Amino acid sequence: MGVAPPHYHPAYGWRLDRIPGQRIAEYEIEHQTLFHLPLMILLNGRMRGEGGVWMSRAELEQLHAELCYMLTDDPGAALDCQWPDTKEAPR
Repeated sequence: MGVAPPHYHPAYGWRLDRIPGQRIAEYEIEHQTLFHLPLMILLNGRMRGEGGVWMSRAELEQLHAELCYMLTDDPGAALDCQWPDTKEAPR
């Protein structure tokens, strides 16, 4: 029916996790608003460094919509999670 889910065990392999206490931050860079999601890089359960994901507002809105869609049993309710000017179903 689909692809098998990836193997997950927090103590083995490479992993990216949120950094506790660090929130997504908004920056103005070269006349463009970007958002940074700080992440820590782990190998076999031990932190190896820090990194992050940079997203435009549109990418952040899409991620927000997809998370809402995954966290609700009612796909229509996911539309309420989006910013008012981008009410469209997740792709």
